[in-house]
Amino acid sequence: VEEYNIILNRWKAKASLKTPRARFGAVIKDGNIFVVGGVKGFKNSDSLRNMEVYDPSKNEWATIKQSMNLIKGPVRATLVNDII
Repeated sequence: VEEYNIILNRWKAKASLKTPRARFGAVIKDGNIFVVGGVKGFKNSDSLRNMEVYDPSKNEWATIKQSMNLIKGPVRATLVNDII
């Protein structure tokens, strides 16, 4: 993950996801970034079912214990009525 500073016009490296992934869904909720599903390779058969949350105040990623029932990848995510 990288953080962009609009004032300095610079990017800064931050903590990496625990599970490398591409084509995932992401939403911001309560100031944290939630990353959902995606794929770990180039094939949809390498789809992931877990979710991770990034806390920018700690610069840490944590794996959410509750995984999706079905493997999803590629995915899109949105926040509706405070539910991802």
